[in-house]
Amino acid sequence: MKEMYNNSALVLIISAITLISCSKNDDSVPAPKLGDTYKGGIIFYILQPGDPSYIEGETHGFIAYEKDLDTKYLWAQNCSSPSKYMLAKLGDLGDGLENTLNIVSGCPGVNNAANACNDLGWYLPSLKEMQKLKFNYLLVPNFSPTSTYWTSTIYSQTNQDAYNSSGSTSNIFTTHFVRPIKKF
Repeated sequence: MKEMYNNSALVLIISAITLISCSKNDDSVPAPKLGDTYKGGIIFYILQPGDPSYIEGETHGFIAYEKDLDTKYLWAQNCSSPSKYMLAKLGDLGDGLENTLNIVSGCPGVNNAANACNDLGWYLPSLKEMQKLKFNYLLVPNFSPTSTYWTSTIYSQTNQDAYNSSGSTSNIFTTHFVRPIKKF
């Protein structure tokens, strides 16, 4: 009986040591890198020191959807709460999700760029996120740096313009390509 307890204690100690060692960062699993297929898309940017949300020792960044959406979309149309989508003015890394949610809440059920991304569980990139995507376009299949894509960042509340992928602005009632992204 005593031997059984000793064996049980040994198994318990070995299990505890195994759990502790598994909870540490495992260097044998490579960190995701640029161009990797990851969580349903392609990694196009990895956060660097100085970027918002950067955490030293951890790998985080952005993933582009595997392809452009099948149709060009308006940025907004027939929105019930324009004051909500006008909050989509953030342009930094990590702001695309908040902008997209503002557009979706201001334009519920409307067939536009933000809702199309949101319906897939992705979001419309902010201006800075789109700039990173354009810079690394060779990593992302079928992304055309010469085509015009929507960003989620609004430029002017009075003129109803939003930034596009060239960094210039377009009226929100025109159509452009859409490439959804998400954070990891």
